[in-house]
Amino acid sequence: MTYRSALRGRPSEARAAARGDNHDFRQARRLASAVVAAIYVFPVALGLRQLEADDGFDLDWFNPLSDERRVASRDIAFLEKKRGSVLCETLALCYWAKKNPEVDVFNVGQQFATKERPDDELVDLITKQHYAAIQFESLTDFPLTYRVRDALVKAYRVDHEDDLGVFLLPRHTP
Repeated sequence: MTYRSALRGRPSEARAAARGDNHDFRQARRLASAVVAAIYVFPVALGLRQLEADDGFDLDWFNPLSDERRVASRDIAFLEKKRGSVLCETLALCYWAKKNPEVDVFNVGQQFATKERPDDELVDLITKQHYAAIQFESLTDFPLTYRVRDALVKAYRVDHEDDLGVFLLPRHTP
């Protein structure tokens, strides 16, 4: 309101006008605040989106580890479908796939390394394609002997590789 409204007997409106507390001013101020907030928030949101696209950064904060659960479920189903024995370096995968642990890769690897146990039996099983599927965390940082790795490479092929390791199938059905 204007100064004239005060003269007409509306002192509260006159005080509001004098302070600049009119409705249009408040609305313009809110709009300006929203625009400034958007100017600051937009680049951050765009950066997070780009980070997600480039590095696989997971913005799904309400469902943490969803990708890991999906990968594990797929790998467990893969092992579970195989008829016969499977060899898993990650024993939990065999357990969840309802398969008996055939080889404790860590302990057998220690026995091979200390010459406490020869690797002949495992090399023979792998050469004969005894296992319907095999899972190792990596083929480059292989936990067993070179003979076991060579037999594995000759008798098995990589089916798929993901965050839980390398999954192999026999090259030819025995």
